[in-house]
Amino acid sequence: MKIIMKFLTAIDSSNICSNSTTTEHMDVINFIYDKMKPLSLRKIPCRYLLKTKVGTDGNTHLFRSHPSFKKGESWYDWAWFRWLQDDSTVVDVPARIYSFVDLRNVSFEEADNFKDGYTSTIYACVRSLQNYPRELYRGSKILYTSKFELTEERYRLVDIESLNDFCYVIPNLATFDFQTHYDDWIIVANRYTWGDYFLDD
Repeated sequence: MKIIMKFLTAIDSSNICSNSTTTEHMDVINFIYDKMKPLSLRKIPCRYLLKTKVGTDGNTHLFRSHPSFKKGESWYDWAWFRWLQDDSTVVDVPARIYSFVDLRNVSFEEADNFKDGYTSTIYACVRSLQNYPRELYRGSKILYTSKFELTEERYRLVDIESLNDFCYVIPNLATFDFQTHYDDWIIVANRYTWGDYFLDD
């Protein structure tokens, strides 16, 4: 696992980390700032490119979380995150990655009031979809649909050890409301599973 590019965000959240000033990006920065504030860091080590091995193919993949990748356009990748639910069941949940926060060099011994359970590792700032995507149409085996989960806090910081696989997600333009952000998404099954749906038993 390797992080190969980075940006730094001053702990003063008014000092943004890039030339992007979109509402979405500022929401992410403010969320991370609020979570990291008890650590009294001079700089919050946010990263926008993660290189790691995931998935059944065992290959190395890049995950981007850049607010202004090219000509001001954002690039936020999607991934499957494996979570343990309250009833001890394990579920894979699609989530969009908005930043990586690298706490590997942070000393938590000096943060006695930091009670959120973070450790010296790398976290992904994500916004997840609802747990159980439904078929886009009856009998669909490749296309599913879901919406962002409704939580008190829009984003989460999750350990990247829970990052299980890459995920293909596109906006469902059939339900797109030009007055709001995308809320309805189409999840495309990973391509290495497609053959199973076209071959006879």
